[in-house]
Amino acid sequence: MSLRGAVLTVSCGIVLAACANGGDTSDYLLPEAGDDGGAVTEGGTGSGSSSGSGSSSSSGGSGSSSSSGSSSSSSGGDDGGTASDAGDDGGSGSDAGDGGNPTSCTSPDTCSASAMTLTSIAGDQSGPTDNATGTTSEWLRIDMTEQDSSITAHPMKLTAVLTSPSGSNFDLYAYLGSGVGSIQCTNPKGQSTNPAGQTDTVNFEWGETGTFANGTDDSATVMIEVRWISGTCSAGNTWSLAVHGN
Repeated sequence: MSLRGAVLTVSCGIVLAACANGGDTSDYLLPEAGDDGGAVTEGGTGSGSSSGSGSSSSSGGSGSSSSSGSSSSSSGGDDGGTASDAGDDGGSGSDAGDGGNPTSCTSPDTCSASAMTLTSIAGDQSGPTDNATGTTSEWLRIDMTEQDSSITAHPMKLTAVLTSPSGSNFDLYAYLGSGVGSIQCTNPKGQSTNPAGQTDTVNFEWGETGTFANGTDDSATVMIEVRWISGTCSAGNTWSLAVHGN
């Protein structure tokens, strides 16, 4: 037997022995095993968990993990940028809350029985004057009472004078209810809408007319509205209101 034939016989014997023992004959085919080893490396890179040699799996897993971690970090960075944009929106929200003015010009009260209440005064007799001040729009309530009970007619009267602060303009409206506690918020009985720099005055009367009394209590609630028109609403700009009866 030649030397070449002997090597071939030995190799075949090894392969047959491996098959008899349940082994994988590919382990004994070195050139193909080398190719498979390359495939293991690629598999490790693709999945990070494919079986293969310890170094190839670790390298592939590490490469995949590093790449994934970097991507996650980049994504997180992008999300952080979005959060920053949201922060900018918060700034806008803060600006929107200011309403563009140092102080909101909206009335702190509504047209209701619980609005700022002035002292009740007579509408058919001379008496004290109610005064009020403010820096924004405002709703005020005043109960005008009938005091004269003589046979002679004495109509109920109201006079309100509003002085706006320099550089701002407020208008004046007055609403007459049908009695005390009757809150009227529409169809003003009197109004004044003079431009800035001019005083606004409202005056009107109701109740008895002619010579004799009507025998009816003409007391009534009057709602007064000071309405902001232009200028800045601030602590330094104060309007003043004076209200009196007959």
